[in-house]
Amino acid sequence: MALSPAPILIGGAAILALLLSSGEGSKTRPPVNGGRQPVGPIPVPDSDDALMLVDQTICDCWEALGRPTDLAALRACVGETLHPDVPFPPIPGDDATVTAVWELFTQRTEAFLAEPNKEAWCAGESGDTPMDVLQEWVSDTPVPGKFYLVGSDPGLTSADSLSGISSKALNSVIAGAGNSNADRLDYMHCITSGPKWNWLLYASSSFSEQFPQWAGVNGMGLRRAFHPWHDEGKKAILERRMPKRAITQSGSRIAGVGSSYALLWLPPVDPGALGEGIVTCGAVEWADGSSSIDPPPHILAMLGGA
Repeated sequence: MALSPAPILIGGAAILALLLSSGEGSKTRPPVNGGRQPVGPIPVPDSDDALMLVDQTICDCWEALGRPTDLAALRACVGETLHPDVPFPPIPGDDATVTAVWELFTQRTEAFLAEPNKEAWCAGESGDTPMDVLQEWVSDTPVPGKFYLVGSDPGLTSADSLSGISSKALNSVIAGAGNSNADRLDYMHCITSGPKWNWLLYASSSFSEQFPQWAGVNGMGLRRAFHPWHDEGKKAILERRMPKRAITQSGSRIAGVGSSYALLWLPPVDPGALGEGIVTCGAVEWADGSSSIDPPPHILAMLGGA
């Protein structure tokens, strides 16, 4: 059962739906030998808005079909709604984009069906939706208490380093605080130490002249966070999962994981203490009593983390 996009998708979502279904003029060829002709290429959703449109369509289909638990029926509705002229599932000979879109629909539908609180997932309650996280907790410049994608700040890309990130983050709290070698080093140690994110995903025993061992913690540092080897952190959040670790403990690249820089968690600091030359490490205690040296527990829970 396909949903009519008109009553469901309005405004910007409707425009996105049209963009997703554009460029598919070759997909309705006459059948051959009782089958069908290969189709494609078709656009593969890869922007935040396009991926959120897929998720919203899953929710709309779920309601329209009477809240089914069947993957095949729900996925078919999503495919028919967003690409009404594409005869999914893919067949041999279809363009690779047809398979990629179908795999994306499968992955996101499976994630939705595995979600215990589907109403909250669809309604975006409690700030737990992926888009809420990206909008509220990810910064394009280093700020304590936010995620920061290495390399995304134009002011740092020419010489991005953990020291540079620490300096800019501390200066965003108190001007000049990041110019102190001691304060900067303390914050570098703080960033490295987060056991449920930075240490878990990006720490290794690999050091270099630019990333010396004294900047690490217990023989582990974040040198490899500055190599484009990692799972795409924002995409992982949109897919409601933890990023995959892309390096061995010694810092060797694990092939096939990704080509992104690290999405680092920058722990909040206490401005009052920082003004006295003290860098607090995880200055906030989250509602469950856990330390803010790691991201908020509701985000970790949404992603299936500890």
